[in-house]
Amino acid sequence: MEDDGEYELCGTALHEAELLKLGNGDIARGQLVYAQRELERAEQAFGSSDPRLAVPLWSLADVYEEMGRFEDAEPLSRRAHELTASSAPNSQLATRVYGYALRLSDRGKHVEAMALYESALKLAESVAAADAMTMLLGGYAEALRRVGRSGDAEAAYRRILALAKERSRGAAGVFSMIAALQGVAESQGDQGRFDDAEACYEGALSELVRLVGEGGWKVGELLDDWAKLRRRAGQPEQAHALEVRALRVFRHHLSQVDEEDTRDPEIQNRIASLTSRIAMANRRAAGS
Repeated sequence: MEDDGEYELCGTALHEAELLKLGNGDIARGQLVYAQRELERAEQAFGSSDPRLAVPLWSLADVYEEMGRFEDAEPLSRRAHELTASSAPNSQLATRVYGYALRLSDRGKHVEAMALYESALKLAESVAAADAMTMLLGGYAEALRRVGRSGDAEAAYRRILALAKERSRGAAGVFSMIAALQGVAESQGDQGRFDDAEACYEGALSELVRLVGEGGWKVGELLDDWAKLRRRAGQPEQAHALEVRALRVFRHHLSQVDEEDTRDPEIQNRIASLTSRIAMANRRAAGS
């Protein structure tokens, strides 16, 4: 390890056999031993307060997270984040801080997570990391919605939309724009602005159909989500129409793929939910 070089956790992952050897036959234990050794090496080379410790600290925290040992992971992540304050900004640090924010959000610590999302965004902005910015803004926007800040969430989704429009019109850019439009729509729905949300969903659907055709399973997903928004808006008949259309799309998709792909749990869950909602709507209509 070079004292004056940038530190990266070993640079490469160990082979499974090496991890098994380190962990006496247990890969998870091997990963833990390896991450602990790498942190010790970094501390010996750089001292205990060098910003380059952030990466091995986060790597060890990641191992603890995978093992479900959150109480051991959190202080490591917190220490790593504190060290990034004196680090030269880069997209890797931004992504790491973002990962820490996600973990806190998953455990319901939304206020702490919000500060980390904002810190990650500043890091990404300072190095003009467009790819990282799109990902970070998406997570930040979702977190804002969870804490009831739907207006700020809409603004974050609009930033993603602007980034997508500035970049190439390849498939990835279009999918990013579609996701941002849907995010804007859902945020507007949170604010009770359902007419505005409808316009965004119409735009998202138009772009998606242009990209994948009428029968793509992502079209079914979008229609299903749009239907849920219409139910929130108190428009059951309009929602029902979208649900019927979404179910038709999913069934068409499944008829075109290999048998193994028909068992996709996400699609099967969507179909089950749609079938239930449609059946309930039909029963209500028959009884009225």
